Amino acid sequence: MRTTPNKRCREVEDRIVRHVREGASLSDAPCLEGIDEATFRRWRKCRNAEDNDELPLRDRRCWSCANCALQRRCDEAECLFKQSCIRTIHRAGERNWRARAWLLERRYRQEYGAMTVIEDVRESQPDPTEVLLAAICAPMSTLPKDEKKGLRLPNSSQ
Repeated sequence: MRTTPNKRCREVEDRIVRHVREGASLSDAPCLEGIDEATFRRWRKCRNAEDNDELPLRDRRCWSCANCALQRRCDEAECLFKQSCIRTIHRAGERNWRARAWLLERRYRQEYGAMTVIEDVRESQPDPTEVLLAAICAPMSTLPKDEKKGLRLPNSSQ
């Protein structure tokens, strides 16, 4: 039986953390280094904490195992990436107000986000079945003269 060598080493972890710091997601970063997403999730899962899958990984960690240290490094890398993006938006906002407006819309959605109004138009349009039935059941006297031409009804003297 052939086994694959363990790919986990400090150099691979450092490269994955660098990818996260540059903006890669926690699912994409390990793939860039040939590590399966499930494997990387296992690497970040605390060895000492109770198994409680309802909690996110960052709430299931201790301060002593290597897995939790890797998770903390990934969390820090994500924060550094976000901060870098926010700095870039602020610099762009010095030249163009739209950059800061965009940030306000997303950061404070309730106050500055675009409002979407959905109008229900179903009530204003009649049901096609009702229109068809009304046309079939309408008396001949309600039809315009142009539509009466060529129509022959039984027992009619037209």
